[in-house]
Amino acid sequence: MSQKLNVVLAIATILGGIAAIWFFWDKIRRFVFGQAKSENLIDGPPSSKSGSFAKVEKLIPDLLAEMKSDLIDHRLFREFVLLEKGWVYNYPGDYLVYYFEDHPELRNKVRILENHGLVKDVKYNNVARYVMSEELAERLLGS
Repeated sequence: MSQKLNVVLAIATILGGIAAIWFFWDKIRRFVFGQAKSENLIDGPPSSKSGSFAKVEKLIPDLLAEMKSDLIDHRLFREFVLLEKGWVYNYPGDYLVYYFEDHPELRNKVRILENHGLVKDVKYNNVARYVMSEELAERLLGS
C-alpha cells in the first residue's frame, strides 16, 4: 500500500510541476530562452517614447503649439480643462483652458495624449479636466 501511495504522490508532484510551468510560462520563458517577452498590444507598443511623441506631434500640432505657448507663460501649470467659449468654470486653483471652438475634435486630440500617457483624466463635476505629465511639459518647453 505504501508503494502505491508513493507512486500517486510522485505523479501528483510531476503534474503539479507541469501545471506551474504552464501557468507561469510567460514569466519564466525569458529566463529559459534568455530573451525578453515579446511585445503585443496588451503589453503596450514596442516603440520608443521619442518616436511615440513624434507621432503625436504629427497628429495634433495645433493643440501642442498652444500648450507650448501656455506653458511658456505659465511654467508651473499642469491642469487644463476643455470648455466651450460661452461656458463659465469656477475652480479654485491654476489651470489652462482649451476651447472646442479653437480645436476641431478637441476631445479626440486629448484622447491621443491620454493614450500615450502624456495626460491623465481628472474629471470633476462633469467638466473634462486633465493633468499634463511632466514628460509632456518637458518636451513642450524643451522643443
